[in-house]
Amino acid sequence: MAGKKIIYLKDGERNLEITGRVLDISEPKEVQTKRGETTLREITIGDDTGRVQVTLWGDNASVKKGSVVKISNAWTTSYKGKVKLNVGDKSKIIEINDNSFPTEEEIPEKSPSAYTKSNYKNNNYSKTGYSKTKNWKKKSYKEDYDEFE
Repeated sequence: MAGKKIIYLKDGERNLEITGRVLDISEPKEVQTKRGETTLREITIGDDTGRVQVTLWGDNASVKKGSVVKISNAWTTSYKGKVKLNVGDKSKIIEINDNSFPTEEEIPEKSPSAYTKSNYKNNNYSKTGYSKTKNWKKKSYKEDYDEFE
């Protein structure tokens, strides 16, 4: 199983390879973007470190709940303090057969979190779970965060 572990995802990463078990799948929706109308579907995947919400853009919407998938060329964003994984037209999702992969019950409820001021103020951060975002306004938060890198 190659690639990055889910709990170590950070906002703003590109060209990621992630392997995870599909835990939840939403119905596809039609949405309007800058590039026109497209289909999106949200799924949740997990590994032995945690869970992450994945947005499947376009035709990448055919996955089955319970299957283990390998996602390549994905990227991360953040929304409401949580890191999200995105899969677009240049990304690939393939179902793999891995009986050693953790079951849904064995996957922790933890999710990677984006570094935000409110998380910092509430001492709700960790060395591995947070990353820098565009929301930084004061230099002091950046300086305090540098000690965790």
